[in-house]
Amino acid sequence: MCMSMSRFRFDAIGTSWDINKPSTLGVEARKHILNRVEKFDAIYSRFCPDSLVTRIDEAKSGGTFAFPVHAVEMFDLYDRLHRATGGAVDPLIGRDLELIGYDRYCSLTASPTDIAE
Repeated sequence: MCMSMSRFRFDAIGTSWDINKPSTLGVEARKHILNRVEKFDAIYSRFCPDSLVTRIDEAKSGGTFAFPVHAVEMFDLYDRLHRATGGAVDPLIGRDLELIGYDRYCSLTASPTDIAE
């Protein structure tokens, strides 16, 4: 017996997403997912030119930035994962990825000078 799958695809946070489930994913559920992802992108995506993370990156003189309350739990989890993996899990890997070419524009051009620094 072959089970029918419901598929929901969208792009966000610099990649493509695919949600597959055995029953239909309703319109309201899809809207909720897209709304949640849009809010996440607006804060954390290094691919969105107006995200909080991008604004922090572009603030060369530093500054004060307000994260939503729910960010505390996520940052705590990252801290625990970073410690538990000896640094292998690092939420700050974005800059390293940019240096090897996986930047906001997907230039795929490494920056050897910056990497050396």
